[in-house]
Amino acid sequence: MNKWKKMQMIYAGVTAFCIIGTIIYEHFSYGEYSTLMRMSFLFSLLGGVVLYGGLRKWKRPILTLAYCLWNSGIAIFISGCLVGGIITISGRSFAYGACYWATGLIFLVTAVAAGAVPAKGRKILPDDNR
Repeated sequence: MNKWKKMQMIYAGVTAFCIIGTIIYEHFSYGEYSTLMRMSFLFSLLGGVVLYGGLRKWKRPILTLAYCLWNSGIAIFISGCLVGGIITISGRSFAYGACYWATGLIFLVTAVAAGAVPAKGRKILPDDNR
């Protein structure tokens, strides 16, 4: 299995975890729900499953830095949604939401910028039978 298919499967598992975790958490929250928690699966679905599915056909080498920054940005968005959802369901306000969104956005923009730079002489991800 090549690295893109593997990452696609990992993100599919994270998507399933977010959906199942949200359903279970809302089941035990006495009818309360959070839009943040309900949308947490979208980041792993779009930023992981769909993106890595498209990258399987990509012929240009990917920098390890861009790869790691992208995965970290998606993880920041997912954790922001889950933490914000738990706090919202418990009846408190989520004042740190902007910090999660800004940090995640900075990581994703930096990943795209790092991926746009030619990879000559820099560490790239190994090619696994694309």
